[in-house]
Amino acid sequence: MVDAMFRLRTLVAVLCGGAALLGGGIAEANLPYGVVEVDYLSSLQITDRHQAPAPYDPKEFPGGAPGTAWVRSGGTRQVKYVFLNPTNVAHTATVTAENGVFYGFCASYPVTATPDSPTISFPAGGTAEVTFTLSGFPNHVTLGDLRVDLTVESAYAGLTGAIEERLYFTDAYPLGASHGHQIPVWAEVLEDACRFACTAVGPSAVRQATTYKLFHSHRDFWTTVFVYEGTQLRWARPAPGGSSAVTNWTFKLSEFAAAREVSRYVNGQCTDVSMYLIVLTSALGVPLLGVEQRPNSPGYPVPSLSFETHPLVPIGSDSSDPGLYLPTTWQFHQHNRYGPDVFDSCLALPVDLGGAAWMNPIWQWPLETPPALSYWQTEIVPAPPSGSKFRGLAFRYEGQTTPQGSVVQRTVKQARLVALQYPSP
Repeated sequence: MVDAMFRLRTLVAVLCGGAALLGGGIAEANLPYGVVEVDYLSSLQITDRHQAPAPYDPKEFPGGAPGTAWVRSGGTRQVKYVFLNPTNVAHTATVTAENGVFYGFCASYPVTATPDSPTISFPAGGTAEVTFTLSGFPNHVTLGDLRVDLTVESAYAGLTGAIEERLYFTDAYPLGASHGHQIPVWAEVLEDACRFACTAVGPSAVRQATTYKLFHSHRDFWTTVFVYEGTQLRWARPAPGGSSAVTNWTFKLSEFAAAREVSRYVNGQCTDVSMYLIVLTSALGVPLLGVEQRPNSPGYPVPSLSFETHPLVPIGSDSSDPGLYLPTTWQFHQHNRYGPDVFDSCLALPVDLGGAAWMNPIWQWPLETPPALSYWQTEIVPAPPSGSKFRGLAFRYEGQTTPQGSVVQRTVKQARLVALQYPSP
């Protein structure tokens, strides 16, 4: 993960000039007001690998949360500041919050704080609070840093500085146990998800953007997430239960996040990628399911539990290079779906189901609309004079020698993420 994810919020205090009358009538200059609390109101529960599964205190300071998450909207937000009077004299002070900027991942936005310079009343040695309404945030998925210049002034003490906060804007309320277990939502996941879906509005745009950018993270975006290595499961693990129609899985999200702190990428295979894509979209409030497909060849002259794919490029490689597209042999493949549509961040195919150049991961291709189109395998009619008469993922059964073989049949099972795994204490 990027260093910014773990950057603490900073309060840079430059003391104002002025004097405070202490006990005995002795004047002492440059006493600072203390910042007791910073609370970005109505924010989502948030956690990370250090705190999970419990959420952080909803008060960002001194609660220690790595950032603040809100559901995107066209409305305003509120932040509450609580200050400590460093003197034993009751008095009033003026608070100003100005020059606000949200430095978003896709663009920056000026942020306005109201009311303008409110007055707060301090008891002797006590606290006073003020709540500002913030406006100017974008109404789409994004992340970034909010910076506001804050001044507290009186004849007795002062404080001038800047307060920064890491902000995340999701598309909807994060999804919990029924999907990617993102209640509370993980800051590490939001770092990926909000980058990948930056500017997206609505579930369809979120699914497409996260699918596309998870695959292409090595090329155009912040850091590589996965490099394909298909010999073993690394982050997804089979879980008890399930049925003939459902396979249960867990995901080692804590270990996954820790590994990405020390390495530019992690290895993974299709189940790992599919499960993490569910986690990503769930953090943004968008549902997505896992689908496992494997060949089923009753009656075929060469009994087989594996299939040969059409040429493809796996995640972690450059799909714009035609020379990297190669066939491979798999016993099964796991991807994602929503309704009738397939989403697959694990691989790129050179052409779409209609034969047009594609060279990208798969989003919103039909899982199956027989006899016309299917991501698994679509028959070309009329058949070409040579080469494969199919498009899509599957080419033929392993061991089959003719490229004009029959359509690969398969079984389809839901792959369900039932829990996140945490390291043993």
